[in-house]
Amino acid sequence: MNGVFGLDLLAYRHPKEDPLEVTRAVVAAASGPVIVAGSIVTAEQIRDVAATGAWGFTIGGAIFEGRLPGAPDLAAQITAVLNMEGAEFIGG
Repeated sequence: MNGVFGLDLLAYRHPKEDPLEVTRAVVAAASGPVIVAGSIVTAEQIRDVAATGAWGFTIGGAIFEGRLPGAPDLAAQITAVLNMEGAEFIGG
């Protein structure tokens, strides 16, 4: 699609579809990066999303709700996620 650089996919929000199957299909069909967002709260989900070929993922509310490894400390959660196998920080 002209003018679209990438996609933000709320894969884990669909009540019936397998989020990993959906992500793999979207990654295969997309010409740009796919970022998976919404309801990612476990190390297993992070590793699984990384394995789909998605460009990245976001963690939003889960970190403020203390739902990630390292909770309840915010910095410890961030460190735990960055140290997970399959998770790679992209930024500056």
